[in-house]
Amino acid sequence: MNCIVYGAATGQNATIVCPIGDVYVTSISVTVTSERSGGWEMFYVTGISGLGVLQGNEEATLTLSGARQNQTLSIDLHPLQCRQIGQYIIDVNNVMCGRTLVTDNAEVPNITMYNATHENRTLELRCRGNIGAPAKLFFLEVQFAFSSFQTYSAYNITNVTSNDCDNIRETNFTISVTQNWNNSLVRCSVRNEDNSVISSDTQRINIVKPSVMLQPSKSVMYIGDSDFLMTCIVSNYIDLKHVELYQESEILGTIESIANITERSTYTSAVSWVDTKITPEYAFLTVKFTNPLTCDDGENYLCLAIGNITLNSTMKLVKARRPSKPMLFLSRDIVEGTENQDQLPHTCEGDVGYPAGKLVLASNFTNNFYPTITNINTKVSNKTCEAYQKITFKYAFSRSWNGQELRCSVVNDESLGENETSPFDAKVVNVISADSCMVRPDGHYYHQYNCSNFIRCVNRTVHIGECQITACFGLNETDRCNACSKTKCVQSVTGDICSNSSGDELVPYTSIRCSMYINCTDRMVHECPKNECFDVSTKACPRLLTGINCSTSESTIGSNATIICTMGDVKVTSVSIKVQSGRNVELKLFNIISVNGSGVLSSSASASLTLSGTGSSQMLLLGLYPLQCQHIGLYSVNVNNEFGGEIRITDKAEVPNITMPTLTNENGTLEITCRGNVGEPAKEIFLEVKFVGSSNFQMVPTDNITDSTLKDCDNDRETVFIITATSNWNSTVVRCSVRNEDNSIQSSEQKRINIVPSTVTFEPSKREVYIGESNFSMTCNVKNHQQLTGVELYHESARVGTKELIASVTKQSQVTHRDGIALQLVYFAFDNASVKIEFTNNLTCNDDGKYHCEAIGSAIFTSSINLNISSEPNVPTLILSPWIVENETTKADRMFRCEGLVGRPASNMSVEANISGSFKRYHFPAVITNTQVDCNTKQNYQFYYAFNMSWHGRDLRCAVTNLRTNEAIWSPPKTIKVVRENYCVAKGDNKRFPHPYECTKYILCNRDKIFIHDCNPSLCWGVNQTSGCTYCDNSLGDLLCLSGAP
Repeated sequence: MNCIVYGAATGQNATIVCPIGDVYVTSISVTVTSERSGGWEMFYVTGISGLGVLQGNEEATLTLSGARQNQTLSIDLHPLQCRQIGQYIIDVNNVMCGRTLVTDNAEVPNITMYNATHENRTLELRCRGNIGAPAKLFFLEVQFAFSSFQTYSAYNITNVTSNDCDNIRETNFTISVTQNWNNSLVRCSVRNEDNSVISSDTQRINIVKPSVMLQPSKSVMYIGDSDFLMTCIVSNYIDLKHVELYQESEILGTIESIANITERSTYTSAVSWVDTKITPEYAFLTVKFTNPLTCDDGENYLCLAIGNITLNSTMKLVKARRPSKPMLFLSRDIVEGTENQDQLPHTCEGDVGYPAGKLVLASNFTNNFYPTITNINTKVSNKTCEAYQKITFKYAFSRSWNGQELRCSVVNDESLGENETSPFDAKVVNVISADSCMVRPDGHYYHQYNCSNFIRCVNRTVHIGECQITACFGLNETDRCNACSKTKCVQSVTGDICSNSSGDELVPYTSIRCSMYINCTDRMVHECPKNECFDVSTKACPRLLTGINCSTSESTIGSNATIICTMGDVKVTSVSIKVQSGRNVELKLFNIISVNGSGVLSSSASASLTLSGTGSSQMLLLGLYPLQCQHIGLYSVNVNNEFGGEIRITDKAEVPNITMPTLTNENGTLEITCRGNVGEPAKEIFLEVKFVGSSNFQMVPTDNITDSTLKDCDNDRETVFIITATSNWNSTVVRCSVRNEDNSIQSSEQKRINIVPSTVTFEPSKREVYIGESNFSMTCNVKNHQQLTGVELYHESARVGTKELIASVTKQSQVTHRDGIALQLVYFAFDNASVKIEFTNNLTCNDDGKYHCEAIGSAIFTSSINLNISSEPNVPTLILSPWIVENETTKADRMFRCEGLVGRPASNMSVEANISGSFKRYHFPAVITNTQVDCNTKQNYQFYYAFNMSWHGRDLRCAVTNLRTNEAIWSPPKTIKVVRENYCVAKGDNKRFPHPYECTKYILCNRDKIFIHDCNPSLCWGVNQTSGCTYCDNSLGDLLCLSGAP
């Protein structure tokens, strides 16, 4: 009987259903075995005679139901109680018919753990929760990196507490963690009787490593600063015992733990403590320097954390010195459109701090200021932590630079970050017009900005001279430098303004700017303080301006324009408006002497003036309809005979046009023409360049020619920029630009520079030539060579070691400078040429060497040919060794030799032996040396061998291969004759005997050893053994020259 339990959960109704089948039931017994209550009998029923409820109480009901063949026994538990959880045994008719288990599932457990733990230390995790009944076991699941959860066996301690129906279990797991546990996930789990698993939420294990860190109070410490702090921080270091802090190799202080309760520290006299702390896991040690920082102080710091291991941290302190204000000196040689001379440079110099910063030039007038830096000299002293820099530069200032400010400032070294402050020096640029000498005869003239300088005109060219210190240039144009009371002339003017004055008189400098006036005694220009205006009647600057504020909207020629001047609460009695036109014309638009209220004060065909509003809302409205050329300029508004304000109406420049050649030869002159209406006041057209690899356009100073044309309202300007088209300009993008008063830039279309490279090629008619050949030539081709004037051909002989001019060609002449050379000019036109030389004689070794073709023009380009003239080998010579003794190796000083010329390139000699009726190459041990002889190679092939008697009578010959024809060349063969090794046996000591084969040789026998000697030239060994070497004479019949085998 298989019983089924439905809805088994504590506190809820549950039913146990047991099918008993076709059984006549007379008695039923139900017994429960519980973990909490032990064993007890729930039901016992006898005398059963039918179906229905057999027995019931407040805890449970026992029911028999169903047809005879499908009888079912049901036990209803209402509700399920703690003591009802356990094993049920059911007996029918006193026989056990079924067994089933009623359980209580576990609940989701909780997990607790430390948020972080230390490497190689113990981590404890606690699992706690209701494990149900029967009691289940907690187990630990771990998910390592890149894996799934898995059961992990760990040491654990378990405690179980029963409370009512809850079975509370608490299990503590202990794990020894290493670094591979870092970032692992863990959870507590319990498995029910139905094999389902209930798990807690997951926790992440964070393993912390011990660390040591040095932390300064400042990343940069400046020389002279004090109150500098250096802190060493030690974290997560189990069993930390000791901390030491060093500067260079000198210990600054220590801190150590004593019995893990107190701390003990020491330090040197150079520092004072600020704070210290040490625990078994954490410490910090801070020192404060008592003396100002000097350049001699150490800059390297070391902190040691000592325990079961030693950890360290190092830091290099950046020592710095603040820069000083630089000094900017502008050359007197400032002439419109012309760079100052090399000997009169602009300079800026000064202390740039330490580590060395740099001097930077900038202008309030244009962002595109790129002077020519001629020299940068930086002197750095690491001993004193100082750096001094001086730069010299040149620049061609345009007329629009006049009165603008040039600034030289110090930029910190990048290791120091941004400047705390940027010390700078500024100077005003005063530009002398390039036209100053156009109508003046040669001579000396007054300098309009500095009375210590003067203008010297030579052939309409402007030169700037300088008087000595305490001297000024006289007002009379014929005067020279004379002593003056001023030691420094800041600003002065020409004498025309003071021509009608006498004595110590002050006169206005300009009718437009009332704040400027001239003292006609010293010709010095002065300016009233801010908001004050020079009063002609009182010759002083006491009057405050009325505070008029004028503004205007952007206008263009041909459209209506309005100037609005707010007046404030002023009673207007008179109004005067003047305009200084950009065309050097001063116009007085309105001069209203008497004003009697608001309204239209005056009007004309092209302008009207209206006063409107009352009190503080008064305003003047000047209407220009339409805006005309003469209206463009600086407006001066005077109210009640007082200067009220200034406003400028401008005409913007138009987009310029750019024209340039499509192609330009390398090193040629490239002219880029920029043309367009530059507006009013006239603006300078400048050239912007974007080089290959750069993302931004930049202004590049170049030579230029400018021509301006005034037509109606247009201020057409044409500027031709002249560039030497070197190869680095290729593929560069250029455009013409002009800058308006509002700093906006109008730029033309972009065009790309295409440079055709200059090429020189020098080619021979054939690559391999031999001595004695003819019909050989060389051709030099020159293409796209700017300003080509000639072609010169040179021969550099390796034998002689000189470079000789052999031919030269220009458009007008053709000259050969060496015999045996014929010159053929193919063509010479514009920037291209082709020149051919022919060798009329057969080639000799003297023609060997290096040939150069030089194309002469804006630059010299060269192409070269190495002519290595080849030679064929000659018939070699075989020289046999005079010492050939059986089984005896050839003497080192009497080796066999193959000699001869082996050609160029060199072939290699070999030895062939006739052993079996034909010659074959035989490899003897050899020593080979090569010597260069003219254009050939002399080879000495020496070989040696221990010949036995089988070699006697064999022929040898030398062989060399002609590399040109691949044919072999042989020497005449020679026969080997071997002297037997026992020739001297039993012949006595120091006895001479005839050589068995050579009458010009004899043999000395000594102690059975053979010594072969040569007679002197033309001598033979005599028949009489004692006669020695004598003259060879066949008539005497005493020649002993045998042949054949010994």
